[in-house]
Amino acid sequence: MRLVYMSSSEFGVPALKSLLSSHHEIAAVYTQPPKRSGRGMKFTKSPIYKIAEEHELLIKTPYNFTDEDEIRSLSQLSPDIGVVVSYGLIIPKKFLSIPRYGFLNIHPSLLPRWRGAAPIQRALIEGDKVTGVNIIRLDEGLDTGDICKYIETPINMDDNYATLAARLSEIGAQLLIDSLTELSNGSIKFVRQKEKGITYAKKIFKEETKINFNKPCRNVLNLIKGLSPYPGGWFSYIDGENSFRVRILDASENNLSGSPGEILDSNLTIACSDKSITPILVQKEGKNPIQIGEFLRGTKIIKGSILNQ
Repeated sequence: MRLVYMSSSEFGVPALKSLLSSHHEIAAVYTQPPKRSGRGMKFTKSPIYKIAEEHELLIKTPYNFTDEDEIRSLSQLSPDIGVVVSYGLIIPKKFLSIPRYGFLNIHPSLLPRWRGAAPIQRALIEGDKVTGVNIIRLDEGLDTGDICKYIETPINMDDNYATLAARLSEIGAQLLIDSLTELSNGSIKFVRQKEKGITYAKKIFKEETKINFNKPCRNVLNLIKGLSPYPGGWFSYIDGENSFRVRILDASENNLSGSPGEILDSNLTIACSDKSITPILVQKEGKNPIQIGEFLRGTKIIKGSILNQ
């Protein structure tokens, strides 16, 4: 199969590597343009861009797909199939019909649950016990395409966004190769998505990342897991003129109780609406993640303080 690969995130790396070691031909890699980031505001290339560059693949970084030149360029590549994995741009109708077999997409949820931009985070935040990966044929809808491959996997108690995304990306890479094999030999079968159980995984907004300690302990822990390591669920601490934000990247459940947001002991145990949480890994704004013991040796937080006021 001659294909074009479209991806911009770390999630798409295993699939690209699998394609590179397969017998398929990658005609071009589409990825987001380098962006300025960091203190020096230097241009940073996506993980996909870097791998494509290492393998001397044709790299394309359109800002959108409205330009007729982009349509013409894709047509000239004469792809059999397009593959989209966490790309960041909507593929318009004009593009979907250019490859001989259309476009396939790796989607990390059990569709139709969690259609949209943040399916892994939403599954964790909502406390789902099971998730999975679907290979779908792209259409004009939001993750509404027919399914040709899927697999379920449990969400473990110690999973966070990073660990679950890594596992699902590896599963998706293998499912993609299997799908391309079946597509090329004519044995592939597509089925329509179910009409029941549709939910939408809207992108994570900044206001959602502030931890609400008025919620039950389990909900707070789910939020922390779903946002770890980035963007991170955070609390603010104010002590006179001393104020700062801290991300909680890992925490455990504790049976102590108190007023929501109250610091209950010297281990920074924080009360929720029912029980409490004890942070394990934290990150003060502008600093690197550290264990809670090291954090507390360098940062004074008074017992009895109420966070996020």
